[in-house]
Amino acid sequence: MFLSKSEILYFNIDYIEVYASFININLMLWWVDNDNSNTVQFWEFNLEKTTWLKNYEYKVSFKYDNLTVFAYYQGKKINEKITTRDYFTVYWTAFSQFDPEEIIEFVNMYLVPDKVNIDKWFNDFTLKRFDLALDVKRNIDDWVLKHFKDLSQKWADFYWSSWDVETHYIWAYSVRDNKSFLIRIYNKITDIKKKWMQHLYPSYLWEKDVTRLEIEFRSEMTKLVKFDSLLDNTYLFNLMLRYLKKHTPIFESVKSNHVEKLKRFNKKISIEELKYDQVVRQRYINAFLWYGKKILKIWACPVDVLLRNLLISELTKEDIAMSITRPNSKWKWKLWCTCWYVWSFDMTTYTEGKTKRNELQRLNSYWWGRKWK
Repeated sequence: MFLSKSEILYFNIDYIEVYASFININLMLWWVDNDNSNTVQFWEFNLEKTTWLKNYEYKVSFKYDNLTVFAYYQGKKINEKITTRDYFTVYWTAFSQFDPEEIIEFVNMYLVPDKVNIDKWFNDFTLKRFDLALDVKRNIDDWVLKHFKDLSQKWADFYWSSWDVETHYIWAYSVRDNKSFLIRIYNKITDIKKKWMQHLYPSYLWEKDVTRLEIEFRSEMTKLVKFDSLLDNTYLFNLMLRYLKKHTPIFESVKSNHVEKLKRFNKKISIEELKYDQVVRQRYINAFLWYGKKILKIWACPVDVLLRNLLISELTKEDIAMSITRPNSKWKWKLWCTCWYVWSFDMTTYTEGKTKRNELQRLNSYWWGRKWK
């Protein structure tokens, strides 16, 4: 039931996406734009520029020995609210040609943190995604999948044209539905043959069975990961086993050290109670205001939408009530000569903070101030 360490054929990082800007990229591509060609030589790489991308100005592919190993995406201003970020991709083919140390050195030498990080005075790279890959000498159908637990989470199966199930996913495949991590399991030998990559994996073809297990860590999990930690192969191996052991016991006999799971970026925050993290608070408020303006453009009122869906706090109800006025000078005659006053909402009273909410805040500040004197 358990795997032995000798049955682990391979382990490494398999894919990286990092938010970063390429140094002097415009100068490098000057020859591409001025000699009627879309390629240029950069050290041992052939650079190929691709335009007309949906959300980016252009893409630069780095080819080495006829393999695309890197790619750089130049961000683009989509509209007044949305600008995509520059990012750099390291494909799995790069790890078949270079050591991880060489790849990390290349990134540190030619890339700098993108404008978003610089604006936040954060002089480091932010990882967008990274994958870990582990190959074992076992059959995927007859052994590996049979030792994975049947859980209630979403599974998705990808079918080749032959309608044979080749890739199994744990957790939702779509990034829209899942921004944390995804586990992939597939027959590596079949994958090599279908992609015509036999020359990159000659030793694998001597094996009877090889199953690939991959973990794709996505943006919600990678924002707090230090880029240089990707050099620590022992840490990464222990990290992968930590996540896999939740779903299968096959690695119980493989010696590993305990490591903490990656910390998630906390998005489940109540705006009413949020006081300690102003950065996240402002992010949610800005997004909320943007949606509110869009709702107004379609002749609807965002406040009315919230009220009709009972999305309002008790404090806000009291704040609105305190801002309702009945001026004596404003009145109208209704049918049957009944005199009635015109009730109005005083925005000045509400925005200036003459409300229940601010009274409570002032009282809290007063009593806390007395307590600590």
